[in-house]
Amino acid sequence: MTYIRLCFFVWILFYSAPSWSASSITNISEVDDGEINQIVIHTNGSFKFKTFFLDDPYRLVIDLYGVTIRTDIPRKSKTPMVSTIRFSENPNSQLRIVLDLNMQVEADIQLKKSLASKKHRLIINLKHEPYIVVIDPGHGGKDPGAIGYGGLREKDVVLEISKRLAKLINSQSGMTSILTRDNDHYPSLDERVKIAREAEAKIFISIHADAFKKQDVRGVSIYALSEKGASSEMAALLAERENSADLAGGISLSQQETDVAEVLLDMQLDWKIQESRLLGQELLAQMKGVSVLHNRNVAYAGFVVLKAPAIPSVLIETGYITNSTDARNLQISRYQEHLVAAIFRGIYFYCQSRPGCPIQKANLVHYTVKKGDSLSKIAKSFNSSVNEIKYWNGLTGDRINLNQILVVPKDLSENHY
Repeated sequence: MTYIRLCFFVWILFYSAPSWSASSITNISEVDDGEINQIVIHTNGSFKFKTFFLDDPYRLVIDLYGVTIRTDIPRKSKTPMVSTIRFSENPNSQLRIVLDLNMQVEADIQLKKSLASKKHRLIINLKHEPYIVVIDPGHGGKDPGAIGYGGLREKDVVLEISKRLAKLINSQSGMTSILTRDNDHYPSLDERVKIAREAEAKIFISIHADAFKKQDVRGVSIYALSEKGASSEMAALLAERENSADLAGGISLSQQETDVAEVLLDMQLDWKIQESRLLGQELLAQMKGVSVLHNRNVAYAGFVVLKAPAIPSVLIETGYITNSTDARNLQISRYQEHLVAAIFRGIYFYCQSRPGCPIQKANLVHYTVKKGDSLSKIAKSFNSSVNEIKYWNGLTGDRINLNQILVVPKDLSENHY
């Protein structure tokens, strides 16, 4: 009698089990159509599931109940929003699939059931709002900007630096850049502001090179908008010169008062000025390792080009082209790459300090080059890669210098569940 009851109990457990208990994953397919990345989990039967996000680093977790797996994972993803697809199993008939994400995303998840067969598909559509950086190469066209040492023209230098910065930003998942000009023409100051506004940019960076009557003056400066006047006489003179650029470009300034009034009425102006200051500080912190700083703090003045409403905006003076050292450096490709990498890191650290940054957080450390070091040796010490170290530091070759401070991404192969 006891034997019969035991058999009956086992029979109840087996036959009362949900229909999804015997399902298997037969394939995981991927599609990238640019705006949306689609991951599809194919099964040969029904199942239950739940999903949730994890941060630092970004991951999407899919828990499937009563499902086994017959396909090839873990594996690298074929889509730009996902780096790897991996899984783990536990004794409770739960299969956990983890999508390691390259950026913060939104997910639309739907379960599709086939009417003709038992096949089911869990369709995961991923999309993200890119971190848009508008880069404004100053001057252009009829307006050469400052004329420096050896006849160097500001408009040429800043266009080359801006193009390099745009390329670096576009190579980073979760970010995209827009140039206000990509050739030798002059957009008005109003047009530059309009580009940032219509793009709904997260930040606006105007790239310039300074000039001064004293040729020993050199170094990087960063300026932000002020509604209370300039922070120094030099900042006031610079703002006056840059704001008059429309005259050199053949543009009337009569419309600018409308933009100024619009910004001053904007309730978010105080927020914008504060955010611009924080952005400028992050940029200075990174650029001081590449160039001497003319100003150690963010300076302020009423730059027309920085008046896009509710968009943190800064103007970077990359150096003084009237100084022989700065002028020479700003024409050297290797120096430009280092400078651009520093600007990129400043943008990255600013984004990471604000809520909802869509850029995947990297585990970065600062390392001072010692005698006998090489990029491969440093990469091995930090479980990093030579290419990643080059990327974060703007290195085009393998050359590094004693006491040089490098930003090193560490533990690149670590997995997180």
